[in-house]
Amino acid sequence: MNHHLQDDELLDQIYGLADNHSHLESCNECARRWSALQERRTRLVSAEELPNDFLASQRRTIYARLGEQPGRQMRWVPAVAAACLFAIGVFIFRPADT
Repeated sequence: MNHHLQDDELLDQIYGLADNHSHLESCNECARRWSALQERRTRLVSAEELPNDFLASQRRTIYARLGEQPGRQMRWVPAVAAACLFAIGVFIFRPADT
C-alpha cells in the first residue's frame, strides 16, 4: 500500500532535510502538493518590501483608530527621570549638619 507524504515530510524535502525523490516521482498526488508548496515558498521569498512611507501611514491610521497619537504616551518619562535624579542629588549632596 502506498502512503502519501505528510506535510512535514514535504517541507523537509523542500529544505533538503529528506530525500523523498523516489516517492514524488511515483505518486502524482504528493508531487502535486510538493509543487504547490514550492510555488508558495517562491512567492513568499520574492515578496516585495513595503516602502517606509506606506508603513508610517499605516501606523498613523492605527493610532487614529485607537484614539491616540504616536509617542504621546511616553512624554512623562523624561520629567519623571529628571525628578528622580533631582531627588537623588538632594539626598546625596546635601550639606552636612553641624
